[in-house]
Amino acid sequence: MKTAVEVLNQVVPIETRGKFLIDGPSFQAGCGGGTSKVYENLTISFGLDYCSKPFGVQVAMVRFKRSVCPTPCSSYVVNPQGEKICAF
Repeated sequence: MKTAVEVLNQVVPIETRGKFLIDGPSFQAGCGGGTSKVYENLTISFGLDYCSKPFGVQVAMVRFKRSVCPTPCSSYVVNPQGEKICAF
């Protein structure tokens, strides 16, 4: 996942993401799975291959949270403070 993170740091630098809010939902089904990181300004989702050695990122998606192009929230996470946050 290090290479994927390095590429993402170039495409969406850490300072543009806003405050880190929470690790979003994750899942595993056989060899495939996914996880996400929720920030104030965007969410980064990773599609993972758990059968690779070492396991690897197959796809990474960045979804920006912008008021000019609102989308309905399809997934919520609750942070340790009990606040409901839109993950996607």
